[in-house]
Amino acid sequence: MNEICVSKVGASHLRDGKPLQDSAKVLLKKGYAVFSVADGHGGERYFRSDVGSHLAVEIAEKQFFVLLRKIAGLRGRQGAINWDATISALEQNIVADWKDAVQKHFAEHPFSDEEKQLCESMKIPPENFDLTRRNEEKSVALAAKERTAENAIERLYGTTLISCLYIPSLPLTKTEKSSLWIAIQIGDGACLAKKAGGEIFCPIEEDKNLGFGMTTSLCSSNAAKDFRHEFGFDKLDFICVCTDGVQDSFTADGLQHFVQDIHDNIKTYGAEREQQELEDFFPRLSEQGSGDDVSFAGIFVKEKK
Repeated sequence: MNEICVSKVGASHLRDGKPLQDSAKVLLKKGYAVFSVADGHGGERYFRSDVGSHLAVEIAEKQFFVLLRKIAGLRGRQGAINWDATISALEQNIVADWKDAVQKHFAEHPFSDEEKQLCESMKIPPENFDLTRRNEEKSVALAAKERTAENAIERLYGTTLISCLYIPSLPLTKTEKSSLWIAIQIGDGACLAKKAGGEIFCPIEEDKNLGFGMTTSLCSSNAAKDFRHEFGFDKLDFICVCTDGVQDSFTADGLQHFVQDIHDNIKTYGAEREQQELEDFFPRLSEQGSGDDVSFAGIFVKEKK
């Protein structure tokens, strides 16, 4: 028997006058866990990215739940799934839902006076955000103009996203069961995992185009293609994700030691105590480490005695 312990921690920003841009969310149910972190870009041109990151983790959880229902509906034929194609479709659905949610939020929350002043200070014309629709048939020029406005709005909410699903026992066939993990990522941050009794590894291939302040984002026109993902059927000791505020506070080896310590402490002292210690530690990590918002979420499997 195994017990799945979930940890989610976020720490306050250190930038005066700006809201926390990170979001983290976990869903733990009998038989599976879904967890995500997202890092809103936070620059002047992304002044609603705190909302964007919140929408991202909510939508990732929703779409993973839709995927779980599809998997469950196969009833012992899960081994026939084309996982790469299935995960790519999941990523496309997340992007589409996120962009729809952004448009809905913008329609329901017009610019405040402060936000209008921000636009003026950046010399962004108001027509960039004009989403007025016409009842008549759209011309090519009008459609292009509206898409430009949509892109401008989505950029305000720009965010990264890392999300994972872990199922300890999945019936691949009527007689065969296996664990299943799925990890998806767009933008920076880190995902780390450890196979039962094995070494810590990074499931998702590093995007060599990132760095020097550049990152891929849910707000980009190529967002669905910019996702990277991986999956496997290994039994895991843990799998966890963090925003770049955590990643940049450690060396690569240091980050691995950090998550291993979390797992060891959960096994020794229990999940509740470790959760509290992390909540106490992360504000100090933000202050003394990267100076950025920091968020972390993961599942750690503890053998029951």
